[in-house]
Amino acid sequence: MPEKFVSSVKNHLTSLLNLSTLRFNTAINDDGKSFYVLDIKMRKKIVVDGISDTSFGMQQKGKYVNAAEFNKLSNDEKTIVIDIRNHYEYEVGHFENALEIPSDTFRDQLPMAVEMLKDDKKKNIIMYCTGGIRCEKVSAFMLHNGFTNVFHLEGGIINEVKEKNLPNKFHGKNFVFDQLFVKILFICQLKNKKQNEVEWIKEEMFSTKQKKD
Repeated sequence: MPEKFVSSVKNHLTSLLNLSTLRFNTAINDDGKSFYVLDIKMRKKIVVDGISDTSFGMQQKGKYVNAAEFNKLSNDEKTIVIDIRNHYEYEVGHFENALEIPSDTFRDQLPMAVEMLKDDKKKNIIMYCTGGIRCEKVSAFMLHNGFTNVFHLEGGIINEVKEKNLPNKFHGKNFVFDQLFVKILFICQLKNKKQNEVEWIKEEMFSTKQKKD
C-alpha cells in the first residue's frame, strides 16, 4: 500500500477487538514488483492444515524466540532446526543446518514433520517460516503430538534478517510470492529452471509490463 497510508491502517487495525497486539511484518526490500492491489478476505483458517483431530487446539503453542535467541539455540548441536516452507522456498534459501520437511503442501507437511522427528520428542525443536504464520500451527501440532521443547522464530525470516548486529545464518534468498512469480513459477519448475534463471525471467516480464503500461 502507499507508504503515507501505513500508519493510519495500523492504527485502525490495532483499535479493533482482539487485534491490539497484532504484529506487523514489513518487507525487507520494496522494489515495486509485488502485489498491485491490497486484498482482504475472510477465511476459516489462514492456512489449510487438513487436521481432523477434534481434540487439537491452538491454545498451546511453541515458545517465541527472537533473532538472537534463535541463533543461540541453533548453535547447539542438540537442537534440530526445521524449515516450515515448501521445497522451492527451501532451495532458494534457508538457515544453516536446517532440515527440510519435503512436502509440496502444508496439509502434508504437518504429519510428515511429526513422523520425521518422532524419535526426537525430547530434543529442542526450533522452526521458522517466512513470516511466522505456519509455525504457529506447526508448533501447536507438535506439542499436541508429544514434543516437549518446541520453539519458533517470532516474525519469521522477515524479522530475523533485519537484525544487523547478528551473524547472518541465512544463506540464499527469502522467497516471497508475488503476482509475477505466481504466473511464471509453474513453468519454471517444469523446466527445472535454477533460481538465477527464474529471477532473470521475472525481470524480463516486469520490464515488458512497464513498457506496455
